[in-house]
Amino acid sequence: MAGSRSSARSRVSARPHSRAKKAGRADPPRHAVVLVLGDVGRSPRMQYHAVSLAQLSPNLLVTLLGFAGERCVPAVYAHRNLQLRTFSPVTQRLPRVLKALVQLVQLLWLLLVAVGPVDLVLLQNPPTYVAGVIPTFVVAWLCCRLKGARFVIDWHNLGFSILALSLGASHPFVKLATWIERVFGRKADANLCVTQAMQTWLQQTWQIRATVLHDKPPLAFKPTSLELQHELFQRVGGQLAHCNDLVTWGQNPANVEETLLTRKTRGLGGKKTKRTVLPRENRPAMIISSTSWTADEDFGVLLAALELLDRRTSTLSSAEFPNLLVVVTGKGPQKEMYLEKIRQLAFQRIRIATMWLEAGDYPLVLGSADLGVCLHTSSSGLDLPMKVLDMFGCGLPVCAVGFKCLDELVQHDRNGLVFETPQQLATQLFDLLEGFPADTAQLNRLRASLKSVEVRARAGRRLLLARAHLDALLASMNSVALARELDPRGGAALQEAAAASLATWLHIQPGFAKTQKNGSKAASQKPKKPNAAAPKPKKKQQKKSPHQQQSVKKTVVVPVSKAAVRPHSSWL
Repeated sequence: MAGSRSSARSRVSARPHSRAKKAGRADPPRHAVVLVLGDVGRSPRMQYHAVSLAQLSPNLLVTLLGFAGERCVPAVYAHRNLQLRTFSPVTQRLPRVLKALVQLVQLLWLLLVAVGPVDLVLLQNPPTYVAGVIPTFVVAWLCCRLKGARFVIDWHNLGFSILALSLGASHPFVKLATWIERVFGRKADANLCVTQAMQTWLQQTWQIRATVLHDKPPLAFKPTSLELQHELFQRVGGQLAHCNDLVTWGQNPANVEETLLTRKTRGLGGKKTKRTVLPRENRPAMIISSTSWTADEDFGVLLAALELLDRRTSTLSSAEFPNLLVVVTGKGPQKEMYLEKIRQLAFQRIRIATMWLEAGDYPLVLGSADLGVCLHTSSSGLDLPMKVLDMFGCGLPVCAVGFKCLDELVQHDRNGLVFETPQQLATQLFDLLEGFPADTAQLNRLRASLKSVEVRARAGRRLLLARAHLDALLASMNSVALARELDPRGGAALQEAAAASLATWLHIQPGFAKTQKNGSKAASQKPKKPNAAAPKPKKKQQKKSPHQQQSVKKTVVVPVSKAAVRPHSSWL
């Protein structure tokens, strides 16, 4: 077996990518595969892993592999070193065992044949298609052993715990999935996870050493300006037509445009007169909840709380308590069941809108809301809801249902509120929105705490683009010890150390420059032009021209386009 592994490694090194040959690079290119057995567009954490890896070096090709479906973030399509390869899931109604076998054959073809030579496989666990835990682990590990690649698992949750929700903990398929996760988790070269609680559980229960990599909200998630709110609700207003009775509509003058939340006026001096967008008088308060419509997110809790709240506020004036627009986004198996329940409700002051949004409109809607509600309870009690991070990125306080490790993200009465029952949620909604929009001291305090944290974190994130992802991988591999806390002053040095160590691990040349102690910058190797031939080795070092020196000074961090999203999961 040892001989076959070494020969596999030599075959990988001996088959450089054609683009690298044309570019004249001395080192053979490396290939990393980020694998998602599910809709890639609905796995933002893995998308940002792929982007972070692609930014590491121009000599590292990254393939993001998964089911076709929703569009990915713009950075996935923009990066020249990153290719998106999607395939169709097995949609036929097959017995669970047979479906797993079909998935097994499909993955064998993709990883062993279609993607070519591989140096690193980064696997999402659990897959969106949870029953795919068994074929995904087996095939990914087999691919790495046959091709001499590194095998890294990113633990978002425990797949067997999700299966147990529908099949029961004693079901043979659940027991098999548990065994597969435990055995192949131990076989991985490195493991990442999303919470401290999961790290502890993996270590104590399965003796799997993992490195915690908390998610971070992308740049697109930020408070939405009134101008953008007005444009947004003009575009999506058709989906909110049944909510129009929340406000009073009159005969507007020719110089006034109105939406449910905003009012845009223009002076009578002509088309060039400046337009002003203001919040609409007596506008409804907007609550948003993004749900997967699954068993671990009981949407019935929110419906029950809204029923209690509607009864409590039915006799209050709009000055005492606002009308409520509740926007719900997401897809999932229980959606139709809850839509039928919503249609049967007869709210007086509340309207619920289940919206379908373009990827670019979702952060705008979050940034327009006044309060978020999270119903995620975690099948294992060890993972955290990414939707809350997106809400926090928009400066949006959150009411979240409590579970074991939620305090790693939501601290009660600091950046949000935690509830256990519909009655508690109804009380929290009333307390936060009473007197809206003029007199909401508690809501304003929670929002201010989120803003202060965001301001403190921004400076560090500008210098630490890929550091969290690299640090986590390296710590798992025991390659280098890096500081855990954000330190803007040492950002470039940390980035250089992480890149250099991971480059050694993958045998590639990183796209980072060295930073000397005296503050001067010098490149470890001269950057190669894309179309230049590989330089011949010389015994004496030639003096660099001023043009070359200038290009070296600019090579401090991996360049990121203005359209790049804020560091998420694998970026800080």
